[in-house]
Amino acid sequence: MTAKDDRKNADGYNDPTAYNAIKNVEQERDNIRFRQLLYTLFLLCELEDFHIEGRVVLKDKRTGKIWR
Repeated sequence: MTAKDDRKNADGYNDPTAYNAIKNVEQERDNIRFRQLLYTLFLLCELEDFHIEGRVVLKDKRTGKIWR
């Protein structure tokens, strides 16, 4: 069995428009997850009277993307 190629439609033809749309939705979903996490970190620090002074670097376990 071969892996599914997301660049092709159900008939096996290249469909770059649909592929790009799906990728954009996935990226936006990851951006929302990151922003929610960052907001939570800042809120937690504020509640406990802390302040983040330096850069926070996070790695997404799902995608492997590193957020700086």
